[in-house]
Amino acid sequence: MQDGFSSEILTHKHMLWILNTGITAVLQTISNVANLLLNQGGYLLQENNNKLSISSIPTLPTTTSPNAGDVFPVVNSAGNTTALSLSAAVGAVSLFQKQAGNYIYVTTTSTASANGTNLLNAYAKACALIPNGSALSSSNRVAVLIPPGTYTTTAGLQLSAQYVDIVGISSDANHVVIDVVNQTANDVQVSNITVATNGCSLASNLSLTVWTNCVVSCTGYKGSFGNSITISGTFNNCIANGTNGGSGFGGPNSVVSGTFNNCIGNGDYGATGGGQGGFGGQTCTLSGIFNNCTGNATGSSGFSAGCGGFAGSSSTVTGTFTNCIGSTGSNIGGASFAGSSCNVSGTFFNCIGNTYSAFNGYYGNATYAGAFIGGGSTISGTFINCRQNSTFSDGSAGINFFGSSATFTGKLINCNVANDIGVLSTATGKIRNYIDKNGDVYNYN
Repeated sequence: MQDGFSSEILTHKHMLWILNTGITAVLQTISNVANLLLNQGGYLLQENNNKLSISSIPTLPTTTSPNAGDVFPVVNSAGNTTALSLSAAVGAVSLFQKQAGNYIYVTTTSTASANGTNLLNAYAKACALIPNGSALSSSNRVAVLIPPGTYTTTAGLQLSAQYVDIVGISSDANHVVIDVVNQTANDVQVSNITVATNGCSLASNLSLTVWTNCVVSCTGYKGSFGNSITISGTFNNCIANGTNGGSGFGGPNSVVSGTFNNCIGNGDYGATGGGQGGFGGQTCTLSGIFNNCTGNATGSSGFSAGCGGFAGSSSTVTGTFTNCIGSTGSNIGGASFAGSSCNVSGTFFNCIGNTYSAFNGYYGNATYAGAFIGGGSTISGTFINCRQNSTFSDGSAGINFFGSSATFTGKLINCNVANDIGVLSTATGKIRNYIDKNGDVYNYN
């Protein structure tokens, strides 16, 4: 027996018993000894950088001051139980923010403001960690683990350090809510969080960033991730909500060049201006890759004539869209994928457009509404196996696949329109196996 601990279990001195919510514990040394390896009955304890970990965490009694003779059962992967026994009192338990070499776990409280302070402090500590004894890098990262709760930071969580990731530990992003997030560091991974209506501000062209399973919302004439910026990087299973004139991912004048997988973008006309889109606002550029995504444009006014499910009016669309759905809601005169007066040279595979308008005779059959691409647009892109569904509230036929006064010089192959007949009268592009609502097949040029 050495230093008051059973020699069968521990041979090193000066250990603190750190309590975790009164149920589990970890052991941490306060000496400078490193690389201590002990093996007792199949349970490996390893000390690195003054930290001791145990492969099977013991269950603690509710006491905060373990005494001599206290026994803590430890169960290994085979289901066998042995006892970790103290031969001397350890003393009062020290409670603090839990951390290891490559992560920090944020402590939560009953108040959102205190949570926010803890989050900011945890992030600052994470930035100072040296995981595995080496500098931070793309293959040697640190994570800030955030439990469910609401975090009010006021000034925002500033993601300014490379390789420091943000991870909500609930699979439901709505369980971890942060008021504001601003990101300037490029190589950062963010997952399982919700950024409330104040939105997120990304620096331009963060090509290495990855956001996964997140919900980001904004209100007003902007995008959930910012205005007039290049939104690159990768977004997986994310939802971006714009309300009261907001766009989904990128706001007006943005370049949306990233890769979007299984994402939903919601743009809203609101009362501040028309022409919004689910992935980009007015005069945006959509040059990214969109797989299995849904873009929605909604609103409460028919004057949102230039809205598009993905891109707002006067935008440039050069991206690739596969298995995507573009939609406009009731009371607006938008187009499924791109609003009015757009320049569309992108490629669309197996995409569906859904438009609904309550303004037939005003915007419904006019230049702007009801089409896959809005009226007045220049369309040189390729559309393969796509379908447009247009419905007006009075039951009349929807507009053609492309809005009126559009110029089509691209390729339309194996596509169909559900609620209209014929094809765009000004089409000069290649049209193969285009089917209208009557089942008539058209092959031109």
